[in-house]
Amino acid sequence: MMSKRAGTITLILTLLSLFIPSQVNAAVKVGGNCAKVGLTAKAAGKNLTCTKSNGKLQWKIVAVATTFQFSSYCQADPQVPKEWAEYQRNVTNYQCIPPYRYVKQTLTTQLPKIVQSSKSDLLPITQCKLTRGQGWNYYLNKGLLLNPNLVVQIVPFATKDFPSTSDPRADWKLYVDYLTSSLTNMTDVPSNYQFRIAPKYYTTQTNLVDYKLSGDISHGEASANPSRFKLISDVLAVADPEIDFTGADYVFFFSPLTVSRDVLGNHIAWGEKTVTREKTFEGNSYITSYINDFKSKNWIPREPFSFIHEMMHVFNSAEDYYGDVNYGGTDVGTGNWGNMSGGNMEHLIWDKWNVQMISDDQVRCASKDKTSINWVKPSTISGAHEKLLMVPINNYEGLVVESIRASGFNYKIPKAQQGAIVYRVNTAQIDEKIIHGDGIYIQCPKNKVCRKEPTLGGFRMAEAVLKVGEFVESDGVRITVVESGDFGDVVKVEKIN
Repeated sequence: MMSKRAGTITLILTLLSLFIPSQVNAAVKVGGNCAKVGLTAKAAGKNLTCTKSNGKLQWKIVAVATTFQFSSYCQADPQVPKEWAEYQRNVTNYQCIPPYRYVKQTLTTQLPKIVQSSKSDLLPITQCKLTRGQGWNYYLNKGLLLNPNLVVQIVPFATKDFPSTSDPRADWKLYVDYLTSSLTNMTDVPSNYQFRIAPKYYTTQTNLVDYKLSGDISHGEASANPSRFKLISDVLAVADPEIDFTGADYVFFFSPLTVSRDVLGNHIAWGEKTVTREKTFEGNSYITSYINDFKSKNWIPREPFSFIHEMMHVFNSAEDYYGDVNYGGTDVGTGNWGNMSGGNMEHLIWDKWNVQMISDDQVRCASKDKTSINWVKPSTISGAHEKLLMVPINNYEGLVVESIRASGFNYKIPKAQQGAIVYRVNTAQIDEKIIHGDGIYIQCPKNKVCRKEPTLGGFRMAEAVLKVGEFVESDGVRITVVESGDFGDVVKVEKIN
């Protein structure tokens, strides 16, 4: 029998437990520290997951899959995150509203009925690694391409006409977190993207307006490079003695929040080296003012999503895929499929393979001379699934098949545009850069008309999506969708006799 004293102690402990929250529960809050990636919890009515951001384990709100049915990928998002709601409201003169969140979805438990060919019956992965040009290989060997362990050192700077004493880590936190989480979400392999930002603005003895780098100037305009590198040199003269650039792959330069896009746009400084005490940087540098200058005529309506496009240019990892239409031709490249042609979708799975966001194990390499059945999972779902089917034609050319569904940054893709797409890749054209935007072309299904003018809410080549029974013929190969569902698309590859 329990003694009175023991019973009293038990009662006191029980009462205390009602009023003293556990240490574990108290620590669970948005932005709070967590112990292991993948842990889940609930706080203040929100579902949280433990994620790694800028090298730190923190609780983040889980993005819930949308139930709203979009009729166009340009449509406003009724579930836009509150921190980006003002951005969406200010997109008035732009024909297409970008995505403002990443909708994470896992592969459905539903399985296709048609069994795919064994991977042992396919070609070795080496035969799908197309030959690249000298420039690409130079950046690859120097570690200058976008990669899962990329480290960017951000140098905050101020000038005499735009001083600042605030903490840039706080000023730019929303944007830096967006960059980190976006890259992490798009990457299936283990990653550790880092954007290191110094704790203060380094002030030059110059005026920002004198550099003449307003948003009126294209971010890649060659004639502006001397001014860009003059600004970089002036900033580093102050910042370099205090910042340790060891371990960084690239250097970015961020202004105070008070700087208008009419004074400083976003600029890519290219063609010269950036020299610091610890390291000489051969890659491009990125200079920008803050992204919420809505009243400026030079505000970019696709912010913050525009960096998902620009990063491929900054990190020498992809060009635009507009085809030759801007140079007197008739081809429109990938239409609006993918990010590098239109800038409103997630990157093509081909691009993601090139920058190691997916691994070789996620690629199926099918012969053009042998029939095969291939289950291609949706390219934007989470997880290291087989998401890229490639049929090599020769050392420089190949056909890529990708499954498009409403998830990731593609969550606004309407049902009419969900299915498989096929695009033809020519790395010789891409790397020669004779025509900017040349080298990747979406393939129109047989017996369909793919309109090159914007349709379905501003979408070129929207009809290129393959539904069940539809097929593409190219280079003596027929590619047919034989089954489709939430699981992706089952594709038959066969030689045309």
